[in-house]
Order: sequence, then C-alpha cells, then structure tokens
Amino acid sequence: MKFSVNKLLLLASLILASLLFINIFPNLSNTTAAPSNENKITFVAVGDMPYKKDEIAMLTAPHGSIVKAIKQLNPAVLVHFGDIKSGGAACSDELLIERREQLYHLLPTKTVFSPGDNDWTDCDRQSLSPRFNELERLNFLRENYYAGKGLKLTKGIKGLMRQDDFIENAAWTMNSLVFGTLNIPGTNNGRTEIILGDQSTILDEADRRDTMNEQWLGALFEQARKAKGLVITFQADIYQPSTQRYPVACSKSNRQYCDGYMKIRQLIERKSAQLDKPVLIIHGDTGAYCFHQPRVKQANKLWRLNGLGDFMMSDAAQISFNPSNKKSPFSVVSLLGQQSLPKVCDYND
Repeated sequence: MKFSVNKLLLLASLILASLLFINIFPNLSNTTAAPSNENKITFVAVGDMPYKKDEIAMLTAPHGSIVKAIKQLNPAVLVHFGDIKSGGAACSDELLIERREQLYHLLPTKTVFSPGDNDWTDCDRQSLSPRFNELERLNFLRENYYAGKGLKLTKGIKGLMRQDDFIENAAWTMNSLVFGTLNIPGTNNGRTEIILGDQSTILDEADRRDTMNEQWLGALFEQARKAKGLVITFQADIYQPSTQRYPVACSKSNRQYCDGYMKIRQLIERKSAQLDKPVLIIHGDTGAYCFHQPRVKQANKLWRLNGLGDFMMSDAAQISFNPSNKKSPFSVVSLLGQQSLPKVCDYND
C-alpha cells in the first residue's frame, strides 16, 4: 500500500504525540488499574495452638517455622482466634504471660488476640493444678493482654478501637476491610462445665457477654457499610453439631440447656444478608478445619474459616482479600504448606 507524503507526516505526528503523552504521564496506566488492586490485603490467622512441644517451637522466635514464615510474608495483621494453650495446661499467671510474649514476637505491634475457652472458661477443670475461677482468669487476661504491657500487641494497628467495659472486643480497618473480634468462647459459650465459683454469677456474665457481643457486632456491620468487606474473629465453632443438641436459644429461663451460639449465629447470618458485602468469620475450637460458604439462605456472601490447629494440622492460615474478585473475594491457604483447605468441615475425625 502506498502512502502520500501528507499521510506519512500525519502518522509521524501521531506517533510523536503518543510518545510525548507517555513521557509526561508515565503512571497513567497504573492509576487507571489501581482500583482493582488498591484494596487487596493479606493477613494471617492462627489459633488452637500451641498445644504441643513442637507447636511451641514453631511459634517461638526467632527460629520457629511459623515465625519465620510470618516474617517473610509480612502480613498486614496477625489474628489469634484463641486457645493459646492446651486444655491440659494450668492457666497460671506465668504461662499466660509467657504466651503473650510468644504471641507478640510473631508480628510485633500488629497482633490481635481473642480469648478462647482454654484461656479462661476451662481453667477450673478438676484435672488442672492450680485451678482458677474462670471470671478471675478473664480479668487477668483483660489486665495483661488488653491493658498494661499487653497494649504493645496492637499499638502498631492504626485506629484500633475497643468496646467500652468489654475491652477484649476490638475493631479496626485496613485497606477498606473492617476487622472485628468478639469474645465467644467454647464450652457452649461458657455456659457449661462451671465447676468453681458461683454459677449464677458466671451465667450472669454469660448473659452480659451475649449482650455486649451483639452490640459490638451491630457496630461492626454498620462500619462495614462504608467498606469493601468485613472479617469477624472469635474462638468458638458456632456451627459445631454438639452444641445444637438443645435446639433452642438461651434465655433468662433457660441459661444452660440451650444452644449458646444460636442468637449470635443467626444475627451474623441476618446482618450478612442485609449488608450484601463479603463477610468472613474466622474461628477455631474444633478440629474440623475448613474454608467454605455455609448454606445460609440469602447470606450468599458469607464465608467461614475453621482455622488450623487443635491437634489436626500445626499451621497457620494465610488469607487474602481482593474485593474485585466478586466470586471469591477471600482466598485461604496454609501458611507453611500453601495448601488449600477442605470445603467440607468433617466432624468425624
């Protein structure tokens, strides 16, 4: 094909103009692509450990395998969803402080801890020595993990807030993803196996805990209306079959022979449906580790991670959030093995 002189001059001018445009605005292509990447975030969840000697080593700085993997990944935040010790270890001051320091060195100043039943509600077991009143141990955690020297755990997390008169519940936002923690322990939400202390007083505290958790959950979902998604962390497996043998919600007239998680489970599901944004709940407490979407009518943007640990798999979970991926905004692999998690929670093991 032949070109006239005028056409060649026009073509040369267009090429020159394009080159000048690129040189003047070299980052234009990056800025136009940014919306799909700017809200991505990667974080780590660990819990139900350390229980065993090898897990203690894995979580102990500087040479523990999980410690080194976390340092290499450099996640935005680390959440521990509870049970920082085995149920067979006494809840002594010394051990709880030792585990706090171990937790701090996993990711200094950016580590958030939700208490589990092994950490306070089950500290009155007859097999333990010494034994403790569970409410006394909860107060010890509040004074040493969420106040005083425990403040160093989270001081690097900008904007982290705690619930008034219930400081173990926290909330913060990173990359347009809202995070929140709730004090929901195992042992049917602390309503069974009350061995030491006044049972009525302990159940009163369980009732208050339910109220505080419901209020904090409402605040989390309200904050998530302005964000891209929501992550909620707590210890108990609110879907475990064993707590549903009493298929009624706990009430003032029935505080023990009931499903201690029914109210909070239904509230999470209902608010997730109303929010219509990605919601991930992270918990432990049972060995049926998995990552899937619960079969909840209308709440089709709710995901659930039953974390690693609990003697089943000594590892942490590496979680990524990408709001531009509408089908699978959350992705989860094991931190050390980079393996996908089962999509079915198997409670038979």
